[in-house]
Amino acid sequence: MFVLTPTMFGSLLAGVALWLMFWYGVDHVDSIPYLNQYLSRRMILEWIKKNPQTALLLTEGMNLLLHGVGSAAAVFFNLGGTLVNIAVIYGFVPTRSFLFNAIEKIKSARNAA
Repeated sequence: MFVLTPTMFGSLLAGVALWLMFWYGVDHVDSIPYLNQYLSRRMILEWIKKNPQTALLLTEGMNLLLHGVGSAAAVFFNLGGTLVNIAVIYGFVPTRSFLFNAIEKIKSARNAA
């Protein structure tokens, strides 16, 4: 029987929080003074949309290199990061353009009325 301890749950939430902050930074890369000269949000998200498997492998490689698998807490930290990475790479990025186009249509219809 598997028991989810508070340490494991805390590590899971910490992994989720870390990777949410990473993806938040990717979403706001246009407002970072030095990086916006070389990268743009559109460029990054288009690359991820074209190469989702590579993006997932890179994020998971970074996840394992930073935290390893030496303890149960580290494994749950990695699991939290993996869940966020999968949700962003295979959920948010592909549906982003559809959602934002629909929102823009609603805004323009509201402004026209």
